[in-house]
Amino acid sequence: MKIDEASNSWFRKGIEQGFDWTMRNLGMNYLWGRGVPVDKNKAKALLQQAISCHGDAESDARKQFSDNF
Repeated sequence: MKIDEASNSWFRKGIEQGFDWTMRNLGMNYLWGRGVPVDKNKAKALLQQAISCHGDAESDARKQFSDNF
């Protein structure tokens, strides 16, 4: 398993627990194609999900969303 694939597996587990940074990170990996195929729809949805948590990742997720969508 490649490092990005392993990271994405942990990000998915974090998302199940509601961690906003893991939503942001996996969203960016979908945007860049790191360990997953590029999927801008999934990237957009995950960034929106991170924003909606109103947690520590919100401002960065908003910036990434604004820059890329």
